[in-house]
Parts: sequence; C-alpha cells; structure tokens
Amino acid sequence: MEKIQKRIDVKFNYQLVSLSKKKFTFRGFHYQKEPKAQNKIIAIHSGQIIDFAVDINFPSSLNIKNFELSAGDIIVIPKNYAHGFLSKTDDVVIQYFLDEKYSAKHYTGLNAKDFINNKFPKKKIIISKKDKALKEEILILEKQYKFLKSINFPSDLRKLSENNLQELSNEVRAEMINAVSETG
Repeated sequence: MEKIQKRIDVKFNYQLVSLSKKKFTFRGFHYQKEPKAQNKIIAIHSGQIIDFAVDINFPSSLNIKNFELSAGDIIVIPKNYAHGFLSKTDDVVIQYFLDEKYSAKHYTGLNAKDFINNKFPKKKIIISKKDKALKEEILILEKQYKFLKSINFPSDLRKLSENNLQELSNEVRAEMINAVSETG
C-alpha cells in the first residue's frame, strides 16, 4: 500500500469517540457532503481494525484503500473520501478529530453490505441497520473483471500477455460504459 505524506492545513475543532464492543463489527462507509465535508484524523485507542477509505467520486471496490491498524495508530482521511472500519477484536475504541461538526443535512454514506460480504465471505459481520439502509452502494467490480482489479500502476501492464491486454481493454471499456451510464 502506497503511503502519501502531505501537509494538511486544517483546523480540527470537533471530536467524537466510537466504541465497537464486538469483533467483526463493520461501521461505514460514512461522509458528509459539501459544504460540510469533513477531513478526519482517526486515532485507535484500543483494539485492532481494518480501516477502509474510498473516494466518493469513484465508489467502487477497486478504489477502496485498506489499512491494518491497532492501538496507538493514527490515520488521516481527506474530505473527499468515505470512511469505514471492521473491528478485528472486541472493545475497539476510536477517536475522531474532525474539521467540521456533524450536520444531519449533509451526512450520508455508501452501503457496504455486498462489499463486506464479498471481502469476508466466511465471517459473520455485524452491520448496523442504519448502515444497511444507506441507499448508494459501492460498485462491486471483483466479480466482473479479471484483469482490471490487478492494475494499480502502469508497470502492472507490462506483466500481461498480448491476449490479456486485449481482455483488459474490454474490461476498461465495459467499466467506462457502466460509469457513464450511471453518472451521465
């Protein structure tokens, strides 16, 4: 996973604490829309999690970043990303530092039920009713695309045969048509 170091010039003036009592609890993917979008600093105080972030402009399973974090770790989630996490232990305590206060009018999220069930098929994952009720879903691409999901950098293209490159181009074309059909 590529780590990016960048200076963030933001004033964090709001905080909250989240407790997940049971192992395999998923919370997310949450974000706030402009003009109340939030940058987040997330500190793990106890337990272990898999932290997820996805660009809200391209909410597909191929674009989800994930990080294994445990007590003492901190991560920054920029405001154009929806955030979620899966507890790997009981009694996970997370503290959020936010640059915008909660706004019910701007709060929303992405339904991750299919993504989570696809990513962890043998686990019984706890997802809240509120998170299951989120309308917009994360597009699951792993089932459709054999090669597109393996391309993260231009250098990955060199590993494909000529026939596989043709299949990849067909997958890219299908994804473009799919994206345009949904976004206009």
